[in-house]
Parts: sequence; C-alpha cells; structure tokens
Amino acid sequence: MNLFLESPGQAAGRARRTDVGRAGVGCGSTLFDGPDRALDPVPEPASGPIPAPAPRAQAVPRAAEAACGSAYESYEAEIAFSRKRERRRALGRILRVLALAFALPVLMAVAFFVSYTVTLILRGFTPEQVVDQLQVLASQIEGGVRAILPMI
Repeated sequence: MNLFLESPGQAAGRARRTDVGRAGVGCGSTLFDGPDRALDPVPEPASGPIPAPAPRAQAVPRAAEAACGSAYESYEAEIAFSRKRERRRALGRILRVLALAFALPVLMAVAFFVSYTVTLILRGFTPEQVVDQLQVLASQIEGGVRAILPMI
C-alpha cells in the first residue's frame, strides 16, 4: 500500500528540482562538484586501464558565474562584519570565563568574612571585639600565605 500519493504536477516538480540540484547550476555549487559531476556515469572496474574522461560541456553560462561573483562582492562587507562579530563574541566568552575564574574565589572569601562577622555579632561580641577578631583573622591568613608562598 503506497501512503505517499502525489499528483502528476507534484511528481514533475520533484523531478525538476532534483534535475536542477543535480546540474549544480547556481551560486551554491563548490569547486569539487562540477556543473555536471552528478550526471557522469561511474566507470565500472575493468581489468584494463580506465579510459580518460570525455571533456565536459560548460553547463553554467558565463553570465551566471558573473552573477555569483557580483553577489559575493555585494556581501563582502556583511561577511567581514560577521567574522569580526564572531571574533568579538569569542573574545567575550574567554573574558567571561577568566572573570568567573577570578571572581568566584573573591566572592567566596567575602561570603566567609560576612558569615564570620554575623556569627561574632550573634554570639554577643561588641563592635570593638568584632574588629579585633577580624584583625586576628587577617593576621592568621597573612601568616598562612607567607608560610605557603616559599613552597611554591
């Protein structure tokens, strides 16, 4: 049972689209797929040497090639802008990762100091005692850093 029913007009349109796609006419073709590359028969393996391919007819007129070239030239500014924008975006991504790498330890240290200060206040320390305790903590951190730096 065939579930894909199509009208004769749809079949003709599909055949026309595949023929145009096979012919490679237009600006979308690349250097590797010539205008009639898909239409060449594949040589069968034989015991003798493979015959040289026949010269190809020029399927794409020169006017179409000129149109492709002018279309590319008209979009050169947009292509250059797009490349610059991609470079800026890549640089932005790198800078965001570096900022996160430096900001995360700083934010953790600030959170530690804030929680330590709140703990001291909740335990009933006066403001002078809190400042004294923070100075002791800072001196302990400085001593630890001085002890670690010579090892590095």
